Amino acid sequence: MSNLPPPQAETRTHSFTVAPEHAGQRLDRFLGDVMADQRERDGHGDAVSREKVKRAIREGAATVQGRACTVPNTRVEPGQTVTLTLAVPAARVTPEDGDLAVLYRDAAIAVLDKPAGLTVHPCPSCPEGTLVHRLVRHFPELAAQEGFRPGIVHRIDKDTSGLLLVALTEAVRLELSRAFAAREVHKEYLALVHGVPKAQGELEAPIGRHPLHKVKMAVVPENRGGKPARSAWRVLLADPDGRFALVAVRIFTGRTHQIRVHMAHLGHPLWQDAVYGPSEAVPPAAGELPDFPPRQMLHAWRLSFRHPETDRDMHFTCPPPPDFVALALRLSRRMQRVVVTGSPGCGKSALIRQLGEAGLPV
Repeated sequence: MSNLPPPQAETRTHSFTVAPEHAGQRLDRFLGDVMADQRERDGHGDAVSREKVKRAIREGAATVQGRACTVPNTRVEPGQTVTLTLAVPAARVTPEDGDLAVLYRDAAIAVLDKPAGLTVHPCPSCPEGTLVHRLVRHFPELAAQEGFRPGIVHRIDKDTSGLLLVALTEAVRLELSRAFAAREVHKEYLALVHGVPKAQGELEAPIGRHPLHKVKMAVVPENRGGKPARSAWRVLLADPDGRFALVAVRIFTGRTHQIRVHMAHLGHPLWQDAVYGPSEAVPPAAGELPDFPPRQMLHAWRLSFRHPETDRDMHFTCPPPPDFVALALRLSRRMQRVVVTGSPGCGKSALIRQLGEAGLPV
């Protein structure tokens, strides 16, 4: 029997300097927020839940100003150096079977139509069954890229559908990440919103974690952790009764839930948005297909960028899925009241029975 000690797990130490806006924050919250910001900004980094951060602190994995700190609610001060040492997760994603709607591909890039309901990459709450797991099955060359986000240069929410750009080599991933950071990529979405906004407009309002509900984002001042966010919209279709509008929204920054937060901030939240919208939803009529899923009506429909290798201008559009169109049609319906009169025996009852059998309210 070998007397060698078991192999030690590889670790990575993350180091941060406390900025003024984080003054007085709990250590666990500070670390959770800055690591989440790092992932959002850079597109990579460890996926760490708040509970994992707390546990790591209690186990002695954190330091403040070079001294070990095992108390998660320790308050941090501006200028302090805080570190957190975590085990490095496995560097590969296991390929999984699953459909992919590939609209374009060459040796450098692929453009996909992501369905609603599919998470883009693994995270603590969804470690498998993601788009990335399907990607590494369909594109074996992605195995050359390490980490849990091979090929991913931008994201759309799980319940948002539409266009997604994938880098098939590491060099292309780095170049596209630079292009996104430099705002050289044009992204436009279709959204069904409550009410009718003005014909067009632009909103610059910083977005950060909601101060009370950590699973939500909100418009937050920059001195309280908000990050600059800019969106522009134009109304494509306005309901005559003012119940809904179809809008095209262009985003110039890529903050989490940006369109959903900005449109809600304007007073026009997305239909079917359970997080930022009102409780009003649209149940399907009896026997009507397709049913309307409980997902925000948001679709990434236009994407333009310069090809990272050929320097060609690339332009893609993708029509919204059936549920999006069906809800727009449903919201457009008006009830027409009809009164049937006539002498006894003229057939009123037979007509009403036939209308009822056709599914009409009588």
